Amino acid sequence: MKRNSLFKSTHFSIVIFMLFAGCSKDDEATPKLTVITKEVLVQSGETQTIVVESDFPVSFFSANGFHATINKEGIVKGYKVGKTEIIVECEGEAIKVPVETIGNHNLFKEPILDWTLKRTNIISAYGTPDVDKVEAIGYQYSGTKGLFYYFDELTKVEGVLVLISKLAVDSLIDYLDERYVYIGNSDGGGIILINAYEPEEASTAIRVVEDEEYIIVAYFPISSLELKSIDKANEPITEIIRHMLSKIR
Repeated sequence: MKRNSLFKSTHFSIVIFMLFAGCSKDDEATPKLTVITKEVLVQSGETQTIVVESDFPVSFFSANGFHATINKEGIVKGYKVGKTEIIVECEGEAIKVPVETIGNHNLFKEPILDWTLKRTNIISAYGTPDVDKVEAIGYQYSGTKGLFYYFDELTKVEGVLVLISKLAVDSLIDYLDERYVYIGNSDGGGIILINAYEPEEASTAIRVVEDEEYIIVAYFPISSLELKSIDKANEPITEIIRHMLSKIR
């Protein structure tokens, strides 16, 4: 009798253990959220859908709407050229999907615009300069009439100039429109663009002006921009630049 009771008790314990073990395994094997789309490459103005699988409600958020937005159906729309992330959330779980918006108009490759770099970093990236002076270096640069880096007394980058042919006005307009927003007019002539919707979110300001020979696209740190001297405007960037450059057309 004792041996039979022991057998029944042991058998019951094994059955209970197997039931609990089986439930735990099934729970772990059923993820609440699966993101099928691992990355997004979208052209400015175009859309692409992030595909997900879940039995629960899913939310989408853009880390930077300047480069790309997303709606509740998971449709990404590319805006300004650059990189950001889409955050997919479900039941407390969040998965990030890298997004890059690329341009339809690529007059020239955007220069390196890292304001922490020094002269030696720029030479390492671009090679031996075609123009080499104490305060600046210059390069022949595809799609332009020249690329120039200027440095402060500590040899840190303080400005970048790109010279554009006046014959390339239309291409330049489209190029800038896909990358920046207009924020106002410069006291010294020309217009000011930035790489964000608000100055507080920007890292770089761009002054576009024309001289006797070229259209000058000058990049500089947003910290050096006198915001109080800028007139806010809501006109589309294409119309602003067309008006500024109309006399050379």
